[in-house]
Amino acid sequence: MTESYLKPGSSGALQEAQPVTTSAGAGSSGLIPALNSSGQLDSSFLPGASSFTASETITGPAAVNLFDSSGTMKVRNADAAGNKPVDGFAISSIATSSFGVVTTARGAIITGFTGLTDGTAYYLGAAGAITATPPAVGSGSTYQYVGKADGTTSLVFLPGPVIQR
Repeated sequence: MTESYLKPGSSGALQEAQPVTTSAGAGSSGLIPALNSSGQLDSSFLPGASSFTASETITGPAAVNLFDSSGTMKVRNADAAGNKPVDGFAISSIATSSFGVVTTARGAIITGFTGLTDGTAYYLGAAGAITATPPAVGSGSTYQYVGKADGTTSLVFLPGPVIQR
């Protein structure tokens, strides 16, 4: 449970407030952050976290690809089959045409996964997913190391080079 704090209210009386556990970028300016359930600051607070408009629905946490859309940087699901390499991770889900936080910081700990195997290497999969099984040689897919599991629910983002198989 996140501890609350007191702040001056609009009438000058003290009121209870809750710190935020994720950053919404500039919209979170001046707010007090709280540690997440892993006892760490969410990676959306760290350098390398920016807001982008999604060109498609992204179900976070998800590996994402940044791309130019008529002069505007947008974000979409990274995809080994679609030649869309991983540039970062969407911290949470982003609806089509909505802004969402993406972290591109190497070494960021991305939380919110389920079923990862601690210490296992993970690679780019399909439609924003990560997989412990790299694509086969000659498959025509994009091979990219994404990072290593740091428990069953978190991944250390350590993107590798993009290789076409």
